[in-house]
Formats: sequence, C-alpha cells, structure tokens
Amino acid sequence: MTSTSQVQETVDLASTLLGEPLVLVGEPLPSGSRHLVLRLRRSSADAGTVVAKRRLVSEPSPEVAALEAFSSVGSPVAPTLVAHSAGLLVMSDLGDHPHLASQMLTGDPLLTRRAVLAWVTGLARFHRAGLEARAGAPDSLADYMPGLLDEAAVDLVTQAADLGIDVRHGFAELRDVTDSFETPLEVLSAGDMCPDNNLLTDDGAFFLDLEFATIRHLAWDLAYLLVPWPSCWCAWRLPPGLGWSALERWRQVFECDEGLWRAVRNDVEVAADAWRWLSISWLLPTLSTGWPERADRPAPPVPDRIVHSLDALTRSNAFPQWRSTAVQLADAITGRFPVAPLPVVGSRS
Repeated sequence: MTSTSQVQETVDLASTLLGEPLVLVGEPLPSGSRHLVLRLRRSSADAGTVVAKRRLVSEPSPEVAALEAFSSVGSPVAPTLVAHSAGLLVMSDLGDHPHLASQMLTGDPLLTRRAVLAWVTGLARFHRAGLEARAGAPDSLADYMPGLLDEAAVDLVTQAADLGIDVRHGFAELRDVTDSFETPLEVLSAGDMCPDNNLLTDDGAFFLDLEFATIRHLAWDLAYLLVPWPSCWCAWRLPPGLGWSALERWRQVFECDEGLWRAVRNDVEVAADAWRWLSISWLLPTLSTGWPERADRPAPPVPDRIVHSLDALTRSNAFPQWRSTAVQLADAITGRFPVAPLPVVGSRS
C-alpha cells in the first residue's frame, strides 16, 4: 500500500526535476506495486497537469529509452516524456479515459466489440511507429523473448515431472520460435500488451506502461487476442470470432497486402501457441496459491487459464509434438483442481 510519505516524496522529487512547485491532483492513479503514479498540477495557470511515475523497485527499466524512441519518430502513440531522473519519469497527461479491460468488463457486447477494434486500430498505428522507432533504439531494448522461451523450455520439464508426466524429448524447440517467423516485422513493442495498459481516447488508443518494452516481432503482440492476454490478469476469452475480426482490422490499418498477411497470420498462430506454453510455465507454480486477489482485478482462476491454453495446444499446428503432453497435463490438473471454462467478456449472462 502506498504511504502518504511516498506520495509527498514523489511530489517533491518531480517538483525538483521540473524546477517548479507541483501540486497533487486527486488520489494516486491506478498502478501495480512496482510504481507510484500521480497526476500533478504545474504552477503556471496555463501549463496544465503532468503525470509522474516513480519506480518503487530497484530493477532497471527500458521505459525512458522506449518513450524517447517513439518521440524521435514523432508518433503520438504513447505519452510524451517531459523529464526523467533515476527512478522517476514525468510525462504528458493524456487525461481520464477508459482502457480496454474496463470496457470489456461492462458486459455490453457492442461496447466490447467497439473497444477491441479501437484498441487494435491503435495497435496497428503503434506498430507502424514501432517499425520506425526500432532503427534508433538502444541495446537496452534488445529482444528478450529468446531468454524467456529458454527459461520456459527448462522449467516446463520440471513442472511436468512434478505432475507425474515425463516429457522425454523436452521443450527445446521453444527456444527456436523467434527464428521461425516467416516475416521480418520486428518492431519496438510495449512488451506487456495487457488490456489495462492503454487509454482509449477520442484521438485513438495510446499505450502506457512501457517498462517491458523490447524490439520483437509484432506477432507476439497480435497473438494476445488469441491466447488470450497471456501476461495479464485480465485473461478472459473474447466473444467467438472477435479475435480474428480484430486481426483483420489490424491488417487494414497496417496496410498489409494479402500475400504478406497470409505469412503474418502464420506467424501469429505460432506466437500464440508459444505464448500458451510460456504462460503455462509462469502459471503452473501458482496452481495452489493463485494470483493475489484484488477487487478491481477479477482475474480468472489459474487452473481455468492453464487448462484453456492446454486445450488449444492439443490441436496445435505449430507444436504437434507436444499435443499428447498437453492432454496429459490437462488431465493431471483437472484431476487435482476444479476447472471451469474461461468466462467470455462482453456477455451479460
């Protein structure tokens, strides 16, 4: 929980950074335990407000480098970096707007569809900007997906063994996924494309929280619509057909011709199945404990998420060698934990 002293310290640090007194506006903005995010009013009457984001953990972050890279190509797809110092960013204030997760949770099918299509339209703009921004990006934004996949390939063998399943040939092929894409479409990505890391404004979608930004193939981002949402608490299913409808909207806005689109679709399907195995490796250790519960984050139960992914992997075209392993893992989990289908967002039932 954020303390009053942390809030005041952040106001003081931001004031020193900008060289002017700043005043807190309202309560701290929504964020995780890693950050404190505040809206601050500047001293001059016409200067408006800014957003200060202070890191509460000591890990390095590529967020400054990512924001600077997007600013360098003049693309309004993320907040503008105003100033920064060690552990503190001051950014433009985009205002109060809904994000995709909040719209999906309304239970309104039409609002959900509109929000998903607005988000993916913004994602296409973001990817266009990311193609340009990657050129001048520093080494701190290098692709970290191979490292994550390598860790998962090791962890999954042990995790399967803990459930009584012997994966004789291992998961070594996961390590090669980043070299298997058909298209050379690496972009500067936000990294964590969760439905609550954006603002849906009248001027389009803006993407927030670039602390996991990296240069990687855009298929990793697009696959979030199909898995669904592999690195997120808000891992609900979309209504039938909406994921592929959204991908078709992306194709139109990105201006992807038919031949290239066929190859991109193949890459997205590979990325989706790789995400499924990767997210399973993250979720299996939490089977018994679950994710920390928060009233404002109604996450599906961990067993439901894992079995949903495993069910898709039993039909995987990208990794047919692990279909039987997916069946065995699903049987092991359903034999130990209650499992229900993932809820579908945009449904009033």
